[in-house]
Amino acid sequence: MATGIVSGPQTRRQFLRTSLIVGGAAAIPSWVLAACGSSSGEGSGGNLTTMRYQLDWIKNSEFAGFYVADSEGYYKAEGITPKFLPGADVASHEAVVAGGGAEVGTSSFLSRIVDAVNSGADLVVLGAGFQQSPIGLMSMSKNPVTTAKDILGKKIGLQEGATSEIKLILQLNGLDPNDWTEVPVGYDPTPLLHGQVDAYYAYLTNQPLIFEDMGLKEGKDFEVVSFQDLGWYQYGFLFITKRSYLDQNRDKALGFLRATIKGWERTIEDPKLGIELTMNTYGKNLGLKEHTETATLNAQLPLMQSDLTKEKGIYWMDLDLLAGKMYDALRKGGRTKLPDPDKLVDLSVLKDIYGDKNTLV
Repeated sequence: MATGIVSGPQTRRQFLRTSLIVGGAAAIPSWVLAACGSSSGEGSGGNLTTMRYQLDWIKNSEFAGFYVADSEGYYKAEGITPKFLPGADVASHEAVVAGGGAEVGTSSFLSRIVDAVNSGADLVVLGAGFQQSPIGLMSMSKNPVTTAKDILGKKIGLQEGATSEIKLILQLNGLDPNDWTEVPVGYDPTPLLHGQVDAYYAYLTNQPLIFEDMGLKEGKDFEVVSFQDLGWYQYGFLFITKRSYLDQNRDKALGFLRATIKGWERTIEDPKLGIELTMNTYGKNLGLKEHTETATLNAQLPLMQSDLTKEKGIYWMDLDLLAGKMYDALRKGGRTKLPDPDKLVDLSVLKDIYGDKNTLV
């Protein structure tokens, strides 16, 4: 597999230096965990407890549900003052939570939390915000890459750490995992527009919007395909905490997640509220564009909903799907050791939150 290099401006994770656990079975070094420090998280405002939530990106509309929960007083009602820690320049969000740098946080994809736990991190998943991972491929309509077979012989633009993911897609489809060329790129998809790559690894809630801002049309000028459509099912936007923290502070972990769910339910009902809070308060000084943030949130909300969430509620997970199709894919990708699904995920918190309901607001 040959490798080229394409440089250019970055967008989604322009501050991200590197990722310790993306795709392959990478470890979280002990020095990273130690560097994160620890804190009890106790606040000084009355009887409220400060809880730090590690975001996996800047404070943009991807976290609108958290802003709504804060603005509507849902966290305060749980005795919590939330502190949202931006994550664009954080190498490993899992390591921050595992090291005590935040009480709760986001693990971007199932593969990352699996690798973290396999490396000895004391982490547990309480729910999945994304029922489907937003990762996929973009290509130009004149040279479409919309099936796994289309990848063969093509130049694929990847960010650091994603090589094994393309190989996994090919393996899942019974194809040669080495019959393609990797071209390292940044988080701006313009190398695809300039013909430097045939396909581009993208967050489907983000980079396609850059092309649309240029006046390009999906299905006419460019194509998108999700990894799930290519055969790789994976949860994303996972709500994580340390198991020891959960054991000692169950009420607070439960309260934080309950308030967050309420915030997302309100955001699904009224996305404009989330956008207003993003633009005017939480992301006020980030130079965000309202039309881009609106499009991002509108692309994200369907990924947070599924037949399962309609039945059970936002953030719910299917452990049979996890142990089956999702774990099968990770095994084919070379992970010979996988955590027991019942130990990786603790659904008892969601059960306590929802009871016999499937909505909270």
